Amino acid sequence: MAENSTTPNRITFSSAGAVRRRPSPQTSGIRESHAELVARLQALPPYEFDPLLHATPDQLQLAADILRCNLRATERYVVAFVRDTADHTSLLPTDRLPLDGLFDDIIGDLCGAIEKACDRAREESYPARRRIA
Repeated sequence: MAENSTTPNRITFSSAGAVRRRPSPQTSGIRESHAELVARLQALPPYEFDPLLHATPDQLQLAADILRCNLRATERYVVAFVRDTADHTSLLPTDRLPLDGLFDDIIGDLCGAIEKACDRAREESYPARRRIA
């Protein structure tokens, strides 16, 4: 008894109302998508342009491709993250989140702008030959 009276009570997660849950199947999905994101970012670092030169069409296309790949990996991670979060609360209505089209719009806007610049650079480098009638 003396030992118990001098030892402060320890609060455990169960006594605080928290209950340990088994990891959901989504939890492994979020870890896998995070690992994929990190691996993709390491494997495809951003293209570094020479600050003294104008970008060539091939360099612009490469930059757009790298950005697209990295944004797709980010998309998979964000979707897994939000779904995992939603699995652990009823307060996050994922049916109202525009996850499906959000990254398509971002990729279309950003990569599309770079690819349009690539097309303009090609046109300036190789103007169409006019036929002489």
